[in-house]
Amino acid sequence: MSNVVLIISAFVSVIFFPWLLTAGLAIVLAFIEPVAVIALGLFADTLYYSVHAGGLPLFTFGGLILGGIGLLVRNQLRASTM
Repeated sequence: MSNVVLIISAFVSVIFFPWLLTAGLAIVLAFIEPVAVIALGLFADTLYYSVHAGGLPLFTFGGLILGGIGLLVRNQLRASTM
């Protein structure tokens, strides 16, 4: 239940709160559910897309990197090799 609340609050923070709070929630969320961070990046890129800003989806790339790191750390902690 708390995972669902954290995921929903991260998506709501993209809309209503500063990016630092969203980034903090994304870091915490990366260790709980790494795929949700990628979805959060896609949502932020879709929401704040501007033609003149360039064609790079920076939030999505950040979500991929953070999700990958979270996935590696999560797998290492589950295997107790870290």
